[in-house]
Amino acid sequence: MMSQVDKMLKRFRAINQQFNQVFQGISIERARAITCATFVNDNMAFAVSKLYIKENFNENARNQVLTRMIDNTNRSLSFSFTYIRSK
Repeated sequence: MMSQVDKMLKRFRAINQQFNQVFQGISIERARAITCATFVNDNMAFAVSKLYIKENFNENARNQVLTRMIDNTNRSLSFSFTYIRSK
């Protein structure tokens, strides 16, 4: 339950802050913007990354990277299977 306090109403966060100050010596609550950004990054990293890539890289660049990743994966798997067969 304590790990969820950062996502609760301010009155619960204030109680948690008092607890942290007494038991852990932490006197300042982490900025709400940092807490929210950390939550989004921890729980939606792939979705946020996809939006960033879609907005900042053209389709041709995305396709080139995707093709290269697929080729590298195929080569790696092919090498692995060849190695296994040789044993």
